[in-house]
Amino acid sequence: GVHFSLYQTNYQLEKEIFALEQLKQRQVDGLIFCSKAMSDEALLDWRETGPFILCQDSGEQHFATVSIPHKEAFRLG
Repeated sequence: GVHFSLYQTNYQLEKEIFALEQLKQRQVDGLIFCSKAMSDEALLDWRETGPFILCQDSGEQHFATVSIPHKEAFRLG
């Protein structure tokens, strides 16, 4: 089956690394980063660890991302 865990990282790099280590050790099947402290450049080193998605447009084509146009969403209410 699929394993799901919620990691509240609070923009703390150590907690993000812990979550990525869990992915590397196959303790989880994938990660969804709703927010992150880790730079895109540092995250590139973890690409081959397993699947993860960023919930923000990083501008980096190496990552799967999901995002919305926030300015337009705020304008529309």
